[in-house]
Amino acid sequence: MENFFHLIYVSRADDNICYSDIQNMLESAQRHNLKNGITGLLMYKENHFIQILEGSESAVLETMARIIQDRRNHHLRVMVESRSNQRIFENWAMAFHDGDIDRSTADLIQKVFDTALDENKKEKESLLQWLQCFRKTSQLFKQS
Repeated sequence: MENFFHLIYVSRADDNICYSDIQNMLESAQRHNLKNGITGLLMYKENHFIQILEGSESAVLETMARIIQDRRNHHLRVMVESRSNQRIFENWAMAFHDGDIDRSTADLIQKVFDTALDENKKEKESLLQWLQCFRKTSQLFKQS
């Protein structure tokens, strides 16, 4: 049975970021992740990113090292590191959800961002469960 490493981080987008920057990030991430066996989800809302990466621990950590160097985001904080025998986003080299545009799961997305951005909250582990719930309920994933 395979063992997958999950890493969730939150960061602030650069003030000058535009939609084409995010599109370029996604395309680059998808190419990189396909080559390295990584799956996941990138969420954007109100100038913040939350991302979950999943795959082998070494591939995920190497990817994080690349993300840390990317000037399109800053104030990066790792929220959750965990292991599981299954992926959450198994068919997605990098899915994307824009919480500023897609309001279909607005309450759930707000909980995810509120928890990730509140440095005093102790429920960081619930982020993984809420992302699993998002995976099950979002229209984005109905095709897979």
